[in-house]
Amino acid sequence: MEPPAPGTPDAGVLRVVAGEIRWAAVFLAPWLWRRITGRSSGDGRTAKRPRLLPMR
Repeated sequence: MEPPAPGTPDAGVLRVVAGEIRWAAVFLAPWLWRRITGRSSGDGRTAKRPRLLPMR
């Protein structure tokens, strides 16, 4: 087996870059879309306890 060509990124770098791209697709893109459209991550959700009740 011959060594990789000079300047070729090793598998570790490619794995890190792939992880960063995956993170951006899963978390960053939806966050940006919500900001662009003026929505919140809680829009459309109902309250856990919509009526005020006395504390016991």
